[in-house]
Amino acid sequence: MRSSASARLVAACLAVAVHAMSMASGQASGQALGQAPRQGQVPPATVPAAYAATTAEHLFPILLVLGLFTRFSACGLLVMTSVIEIFVYPDAWPTHLSWAGLLLPLIAFGGGKLSLDRLIRIP
Repeated sequence: MRSSASARLVAACLAVAVHAMSMASGQASGQALGQAPRQGQVPPATVPAAYAATTAEHLFPILLVLGLFTRFSACGLLVMTSVIEIFVYPDAWPTHLSWAGLLLPLIAFGGGKLSLDRLIRIP
C-alpha cells in the first residue's frame, strides 16, 4: 500500500515538473515562432512544424497534469526532447537527460490511481 502511494506522489511531482519546464521553454519557442518569419530566417516549410511543436509543447504538459493520455503525452515530450537534443542543442544533454529521467517513469508506470486515465480505463 505504501509503495503505491509513493508511486502516485512521485508521478504527480514528475508531471508538475515536466509541465513547468515545458511551459518555460514553450514561451521561448512561441516568441521565436512569432519573430522568425518576419526576419526571413526560417524557410516556409518549417513554419507548420514550428506551430505543431509549439502546440504539442503546450498541450502534452496539460494532459500530463490532468493524467489524461499520460503515456502518449510523455512519449511525445520525450521524442520532442530527443529531437531538440540531437538537432538544436546538442550540448544541453544534462537538461535533456533530466527531462528524460522525468518522462521515462511516466511512460513505464502511467499516470497512477488519481489520473483521468484510470477513471476512463485507459491502460
